[in-house]
Amino acid sequence: TGTFDDNTGNDSIDLLINTDATTISSADTTDVDAIQLASSVSATLTIAQNALINSASGTNTVTLADAGTATGFSDVEAYNLANGTQTFTLGAASQNVTTGTGAITVNTGSIADITDSVINGSAADSLAIVLGATSDISDATITGTSGSQDANYSITLDGFDSTLTIAQNALINSATGTNTVTLADAGTATGNADVESYNLAAAGGSTFTLGSASQNVTTGTNGADTLNVSSFTATGTFNTVAADTIQLGAGANISGVQAEGNAAGTALDADNLLIDNDAAVSMTVAQHNAFSGTITAAGDETINLTTAGDATGFSAVESYNLAAAGGSTFTLGSASQNVTTGTNGADTLNVSSFT
Repeated sequence: TGTFDDNTGNDSIDLLINTDATTISSADTTDVDAIQLASSVSATLTIAQNALINSASGTNTVTLADAGTATGFSDVEAYNLANGTQTFTLGAASQNVTTGTGAITVNTGSIADITDSVINGSAADSLAIVLGATSDISDATITGTSGSQDANYSITLDGFDSTLTIAQNALINSATGTNTVTLADAGTATGNADVESYNLAAAGGSTFTLGSASQNVTTGTNGADTLNVSSFTATGTFNTVAADTIQLGAGANISGVQAEGNAAGTALDADNLLIDNDAAVSMTVAQHNAFSGTITAAGDETINLTTAGDATGFSAVESYNLAAAGGSTFTLGSASQNVTTGTNGADTLNVSSFT
């Protein structure tokens, strides 16, 4: 609790904390130039004192006695925060943080990969994880205010790309600027409306629902993802592979999708099509003809073709509306299939051998 005096600036004071569980937060360290933590020492410091740490060997824990804005020293393994509203910036990829009460913000700083950090916000009134740079936080163990992992906290991206788990993706509450999210695990996810682009997990097997009409999606390289357009008139870029499935809900229109980065309306690499029961959907002839795999349409579905060309109906689809421009040649896919030709005429309707 005493005062460290540098003799009016004539001396340099390096303070070595050599005893575990030392508290210096009540001491006047205004004249101290640096603080060193000996091996495996824990200490209670003020935020100002924490900023003076220049050495920490072994395994160290720092408890902050006051609330405010602080940055962890890179060689300190763990921090315990004081009660109160504050912002703490991580100083290392594996730095652990236990919050007190209050509105707590933990910033990832400049760290590109939060490898195994444990952030425990169970005591906080609110917990916000804010990216300070493009970062992978998928390996971090983050506990929200409920005491449950990946629940009851928020994630702010705001212009930085990120790698997140599916559970973390659901916690995004702000994504201003331009953001790309890479999902680290496979499963069922919905895009955040403010995120421009998503990369699905390489493992495949995910079901991803668009969060906005313009959202870009790249599916996993190992395939068998389902990309659910929902009811959007989609205009983003879809990068898919043959084993993928495109799912369309009522009113969905993919004629503006830039397939595999090509022009709008071009054929997707995904071979499989799933149309929700009783949905009417729209696509170009090129997109329609590229679906060469499994076609699932279990109700009473309608496909509106937005461009003219040659096409054969899918047998599972009850009705087709051909492009208004006319000039199409359409071959029935089943005997009971309904077809409405283009209003400008000159379509050819091929009944094939059906009765």
